[in-house]
Amino acid sequence: MIMNGYKISVVITNLNDKRIKGLIETLENQNPFEIIVADGGSTKEHIELLNSIKINQLKIYILEGSIAVTRSKVVSKINGDITVFIDTDEIPASSDWLKKITQPIADGCADFIFGPTKPIEDPKNRIERYFNSYDRWFYENIVPNDVSKGPMGNSAWRTDLLKTIGFDVGLSIGGEDYDVNLRSLAAGYRGKFVKDAVVYHDQSGIRTLRRFAKKMFWNYLVGASLAYKKNKVAVEKFLPSVSGSSWKGDPLEIFVLILKPFAFITSQILSLDYLRRKNSN
Repeated sequence: MIMNGYKISVVITNLNDKRIKGLIETLENQNPFEIIVADGGSTKEHIELLNSIKINQLKIYILEGSIAVTRSKVVSKINGDITVFIDTDEIPASSDWLKKITQPIADGCADFIFGPTKPIEDPKNRIERYFNSYDRWFYENIVPNDVSKGPMGNSAWRTDLLKTIGFDVGLSIGGEDYDVNLRSLAAGYRGKFVKDAVVYHDQSGIRTLRRFAKKMFWNYLVGASLAYKKNKVAVEKFLPSVSGSSWKGDPLEIFVLILKPFAFITSQILSLDYLRRKNSN
C-alpha cells in the first residue's frame, strides 16, 4: 500500500504461533507494501510453515532473542515509510484497517498511532472474559487519554522515528513498547488514538490461572514498571495503580491487585541490575 506517497510495511513479531498463517493471508488483502515476520527463534517445523506461505510481499527474518531484541533487529530491515505492528493473536476487523491505522501519519497529523482491540469470539471461561472486559475498559478509558500506555500490537509509526528512537534491548523482561512511547513523546513526537482502527484479539491461549498470572505479572505489570522507572515517571504512571484500580469489572481484579505490589518490588530489583549492566558497558 502507498498512501500519500508513503509505503506501508507491516511487522509481525512471532514465536511458534500457528495463528500467524491466517493473519498473513488476511493482511495480503490489505495490500501492504511488505509484510515482515520477525521471528524470535521458532522451531524448524514452524519455520517450514512460514516458508510454505507464498505471498509476494512476505519477508521472513530469523532474529533470535527476546521480543525487545527481535524488534530492535528488525527495524533496520524495514523498507516502508510507515511501519505497522500487529501481533499473532490479532487480526484486522475490517478490510480498510491498514488505511485507518496509518491515515493520520500519512496526512501529517501524527507520528505514531494506536488502535483498539475487540474480542474475536465469545469467552470460554472467566479468565478469557476478564481479559476481554479489561481490553474494552483499557481502550475506552486509558489509551485515549494517555497514549504512552498504548501496546505495540495494533500500532503504526513513522519508520524514521523507530530508527531514531530504537528499542531498548536491556528491557528483555518486557516494557520495551512503553519505553518507546515515553521516549518518543519526550522527543516531541505526536501520538494519537484512532478508535476505528480495530483488530480482533484472540485470548484463547490464556485459559488457565497460571498463564493468566504469568502474562499479567511479567507483561503488564513488571515490564511496564521497568519502563516507567527507567523514564522517571513511575510515581505518575505505576504507583497509583499499585494501591488501587479504577476498574472493578471482575472478581479476578482482586487477584491482580495482589500481584501489583510484588510486581513493583520485582521491577525495582531488575532495574538495579539493568543499571549495573548499562554502566558496565
